[in-house]
Amino acid sequence: MAGLAGCLGLDPTDPPTAWSPAPNSWPLAGYDGRNTRWNPNASPPRDPTVHWRVQDQTAEFETLVVADGNVFVGGTSVRAYETDGSLRWKLNRCAMAMGVVDGTLYVADNPDGVAAVSPDDGTVAWTADFDHVVYGVLPTTDRVFVAYHNRHVCLDAETGDVRWTQWAEGGVGPTGVALGDALYTADVGSVARRSPRGAVARLRDRPPAVDWEATRGLEFPHAPVLGDGVVFVPDESFSSERSGGVTAFDAADGSVRWNRELGRGAYTPALAGDVLVTGAQGKNRESYELVALDRRDGSVRWRVEPGHWVGSVAVADGAVVAAGGDTGGVAGAISTYGLEGSQEWTVETAGDVLTVALVGDRVYATSRAGELYALGEA
Repeated sequence: MAGLAGCLGLDPTDPPTAWSPAPNSWPLAGYDGRNTRWNPNASPPRDPTVHWRVQDQTAEFETLVVADGNVFVGGTSVRAYETDGSLRWKLNRCAMAMGVVDGTLYVADNPDGVAAVSPDDGTVAWTADFDHVVYGVLPTTDRVFVAYHNRHVCLDAETGDVRWTQWAEGGVGPTGVALGDALYTADVGSVARRSPRGAVARLRDRPPAVDWEATRGLEFPHAPVLGDGVVFVPDESFSSERSGGVTAFDAADGSVRWNRELGRGAYTPALAGDVLVTGAQGKNRESYELVALDRRDGSVRWRVEPGHWVGSVAVADGAVVAAGGDTGGVAGAISTYGLEGSQEWTVETAGDVLTVALVGDRVYATSRAGELYALGEA
């Protein structure tokens, strides 16, 4: 079999291809393949002003990534802006998730599926048709992992052909993927570490085998966050009998290191050093917090009530940027806190903010009111 694999140009195994973001970029929703949402090369403003703002009231902006001197925005359309706010191009295609690697922008949405797009002019190289809600896209140099409402799909980065599909066994719900020393997937009720595929599995387009799978404390988990030897899984619960929160699993064997209940659920946690900072929603769906957990044991270091839902968290240079809105009389807001929990500043927006990206000394953010913000030092 090894000889046949060699003749076909296949390696004996199929390891994931991890990569590191360029210094002046935020190429994925979670910044890197580990979903840390921590940019070691950025320094958010301490006394911010709006350097520029663009708005299209006919659009909704759901997500953004930054790469190669461009700000790519997705939602009811895909747009590329220069870092001075001027529009380069617009593609009439929806995008709920985006990622940039090796000079290609990958966008995914329901019902438009997945597309490989040129960052230079917005031309589409290939499309892959899927008709399910998408939760995330994680491209590498040779493949594209897509998290759908009920399955994980791996596509060939050059052609868009399906390499393998893994259906969620726990039911229909959110899924997520992270890439570090191995591939980690989350779907309804479970999280798993997956082995590199052997030649037989590759020939038969089978998904990678499971090293371990853990279910304890999980109902509707979202994309995992990878630390050193630990997998942090944010979880959402719709049951009156249990709470959502964050569970830390040992990356080697899947055993539970700790679990921290936070109410209805935890959202888009960011990992910086020994601190994991996450948005949280109370069981009554009316209270909202920003919570910092000690990554070693899950103890609460601090918690604040921003007065609105927190849908995006990012960390850089000792600052926590939290954004959200749509509650408590606040349409939308972008706020910064110190790593000890003290609030430094807030900028209100016309709509709730779903995504922030920290690049250089700027904070980029999008809102459902069709806004794109660039905040910098005054």
